[in-house]
Amino acid sequence: MQLHDTRRRNLFQRAGDRCECRLTLCNHKGRCRQQLRWEERGRAWDVLHMHLSEDPDDSDNWLVLCLTCLRLWPSHLADGDQQATLPSKALP
Repeated sequence: MQLHDTRRRNLFQRAGDRCECRLTLCNHKGRCRQQLRWEERGRAWDVLHMHLSEDPDDSDNWLVLCLTCLRLWPSHLADGDQQATLPSKALP
């Protein structure tokens, strides 16, 4: 699903310029500490649509992830591991 830059920027701001990943299989404890820069969107980070609800405009359906973590998410989703699929409301 394609995102407009306005939506992408809102998600980026929600993330506080940091990757939102909390996967236990990544090499970080808790939330990923990778700092992100807006100018590097699509190269160093991107957003993942998680399909948690039917509403594609629900911001809880999206996570801002660094490319290192983003590469691990397909295996996470295939395994059905829901533990780390915590959207914005669960992030500090």
